[in-house]
Amino acid sequence: MKWPGVVFGIAALVLLIVGAVLVGNTASFVSRSTVTTGTVVDHESRMHCSRANDDRETRCKEMQHPVIVFETARGEEIRFTSDVGTNTAMHAAGEQVQVRYLADRPHDAEIDGFRVWLAPAIVAGLGIVFGLVSAGLLIGHFRRARPGVR
Repeated sequence: MKWPGVVFGIAALVLLIVGAVLVGNTASFVSRSTVTTGTVVDHESRMHCSRANDDRETRCKEMQHPVIVFETARGEEIRFTSDVGTNTAMHAAGEQVQVRYLADRPHDAEIDGFRVWLAPAIVAGLGIVFGLVSAGLLIGHFRRARPGVR
């Protein structure tokens, strides 16, 4: 049956396209952004919920999102909460971190480092994995479909 390979292939294609768009957007943000030093002043707790067991059960986790204050090149003080949260706080209050921000939209800031590339890497990585699974399934299907070939 070749349908699982086709389904994985379609999913891979969608994930790779979305991953490419995310990589492009992130690369644009990184190339246009300014880097400065900010200070973690607090943490904001947010509940992140997901479905499990065929959508019959909802599981929620409390995630800690750092709240950072930094000063722009124009001297404006900006306070923002990172979009990336973790189970336990990765940065202590008072800790200094590198921050990326756009000069025309300083509130659209993020802690510099792997977090900036996290979403593109996950989506593109899943696209590659799905593509490899699809290729394996389709190669296996067509090998079995040919008479006299094992």
